[in-house]
Amino acid sequence: MKKAATKDTPSASASNEFDKVIGARLKFYRLSREFSQTALGREAGITFQQIQKYENGLNRITVSRLIDFSRILDFSMTEFFDGICTSVPSVTGLPNDVIESLSTPQAVELNRSFAAVKSVHMRRTIVQLVRGISAIEDGGSVPGQA
Repeated sequence: MKKAATKDTPSASASNEFDKVIGARLKFYRLSREFSQTALGREAGITFQQIQKYENGLNRITVSRLIDFSRILDFSMTEFFDGICTSVPSVTGLPNDVIESLSTPQAVELNRSFAAVKSVHMRRTIVQLVRGISAIEDGGSVPGQA
């Protein structure tokens, strides 16, 4: 007999924190492979809206669908699930806004470009520049200037 879902026992289709982590990983791989939601959806035979729901953790991704995504985006299931049990936001110690911002197209592009910079001095300069821009946008002053 199937146990009815209650507040303490969510149904099999109910979304949870792991679904959000899995969705964020899917989004990361999609963006790092330079696929739009529309393009991934087209390749997988589903709508871009469904891709959005998966990436936001609103709908669970079946194993067969995840295998489809792994083939389309060229990632291994081992790579995808590596450390998944410690990736739930409350366990990582990173604020949710940081986790979400790391999945934006701009963050992926910034990280790619930053990784291409070999000079430690230039990397430090880039970090200082970004901190300065952030301080100005937050209404503060640029560090090191009066």
